[in-house]
Amino acid sequence: MSLRPDRIAEILEVLAGRRGAKKEHAVRFGDISDIYETLKRLVAQAQSLFRRAATIEETIGDPETPGEGSIYALIAAAQQEAEDAAADALEANDNIDDILDLGGTALDGTNFANFIGLTGSRLTTVEGNLAATFSMTLEEGNEAAGLQIVVSNDPDGSEGFSALRFFADNIIFKGSVSMDFLTVGIGRNLIPDALFSNGKAHWRLVDPQSELSFILRAPGATFAGARYPTLAIYQSGAAAETADVRMQTEDVDGNYGDGIAVQAEAWYEFSARVSSHRCGGRLRIIWRQANGTLISNQIVDEVAVAVPSSSTNPEEWPVYGGHLQAPVGAAFATPVIIKDPTEPGEADSYLFWYQPQLARSHLNAVDLTPFAPPGTTLISGGMLITDSIIARHISAAAIEAGHIDTISFSASGLALFGDNLQSTNYVPADPLEDRVGWRITNAGVAEFHDVIIRRDLTTNGDTGSVTITETLGEIGAFPEDSDIYTEEMAVVYTTYVETTGVGMTAWQGTHKTYIAVAGLRNVVVTADTGDTPDVFWGAVATVLPLTRWSGSQTLRLKLEVWCKKVTTMAPGAGGEWYIDWTIYEVT
Repeated sequence: MSLRPDRIAEILEVLAGRRGAKKEHAVRFGDISDIYETLKRLVAQAQSLFRRAATIEETIGDPETPGEGSIYALIAAAQQEAEDAAADALEANDNIDDILDLGGTALDGTNFANFIGLTGSRLTTVEGNLAATFSMTLEEGNEAAGLQIVVSNDPDGSEGFSALRFFADNIIFKGSVSMDFLTVGIGRNLIPDALFSNGKAHWRLVDPQSELSFILRAPGATFAGARYPTLAIYQSGAAAETADVRMQTEDVDGNYGDGIAVQAEAWYEFSARVSSHRCGGRLRIIWRQANGTLISNQIVDEVAVAVPSSSTNPEEWPVYGGHLQAPVGAAFATPVIIKDPTEPGEADSYLFWYQPQLARSHLNAVDLTPFAPPGTTLISGGMLITDSIIARHISAAAIEAGHIDTISFSASGLALFGDNLQSTNYVPADPLEDRVGWRITNAGVAEFHDVIIRRDLTTNGDTGSVTITETLGEIGAFPEDSDIYTEEMAVVYTTYVETTGVGMTAWQGTHKTYIAVAGLRNVVVTADTGDTPDVFWGAVATVLPLTRWSGSQTLRLKLEVWCKKVTTMAPGAGGEWYIDWTIYEVT
């Protein structure tokens, strides 16, 4: 049984004699027993509270001497860690200040790279797009190196872009580097031959007009680079003529292509250095579908009129350009340079351009990418895509190329070593009949066992002609009266060529084989009409490999004129006719 507090107080007053023993205040023995039990319970509760208080005090600990594991000890440890972290942060900040204050002096006193910048930023556009950057740059003289980190995302996180960029001449990683794929030249220039190494080969003036000239400024000329050319449009007058010059690709058949392959809805940038003189212009991109159908013709940037620019260094020309998103369905892009007509009151005008660049970009790009020559290497799994490979040795099951320039190349049945292109089974031997395979040397010597020539064969030898002024044959009462008339083939004229351009060894003759042919030129032939068509004439050359007692040792020729049923052979215009001859070296 449990008593209420007011009833316990009432009983205690009766026991102390403070109240009369009225009936309503009578104390029963059971009440005293209940009081005892209640007091005993209260004492037990008090003891429990004292024990808990001791435990709490032990857990909290003494602020002056906190025990291990106590709350005061944990608080003290946390405070110490916070103080240490703050000290480290201050020290790092001081180190940066020291670098800035040193003005580029290393600890050993030598010149150290100037610390140009350590910056970070976070930007939120009105559309909710997020972009964050961190960059660090070191520079000394004309050399620079640095690190740049860029992250961007749209509000719902559906599209984003991140990049970690190192820029330095040499980037060295200690240990191994692993990645899903490797691309060298991120954001590369997609315009082929952006340095104009092939001149105007990749640019075309559309709809040429009378006053417009598309020109190449050679390296070293005014308004050209010291080592690289520039392109220009010159207008010789002030007519309302606009020049439209387009970057031109070619397909596999050599025909004009539809442009540079792009990805629909991806972001790109087009830029160029431009020098304008007495005219303005524009940069433009033409977008086309995969089948070549025009999608749009989009202006990228306007070129100002007559902006002062260097005549000796195109690197100082202003850069024009901008960022564009490829339209839906776009598969090709064509960069275009537009030159406006000559300004009113001016006699002529020029528009020069240099370092054109079309490169992949991203949604939040603000600045234009610095110019880079085209060239990217992609390595992914078993595939390598690049513009060129320079190697001492390449082993492949198959190679497809429009041009191969190499020191050593071998394939099944074919080998190229140094100056020789030969079959892999080629074996030199003497005599020639014992040789195996074939060979063509860089000196122009070819060895084959059998040769079939379907058209023309040009060999070493000599050519010349013999001039004849006399008339062969006389016309009498009958054709038979002519002294050259014969019923059968016969020689009617013989002459010799004593010296030719084909040399030979004295006393030993020649160990090579030659043939000679001859023909008649500017000769007038007559015959009796009753004999036609059984009338023939011509020249025959015979090689005479004769050794001469002294003097020039060359091949000689015997030239003969053959006829059948010919009455006369007389000179044509000029009073001369000729026997032309040619010597061919066969072996």
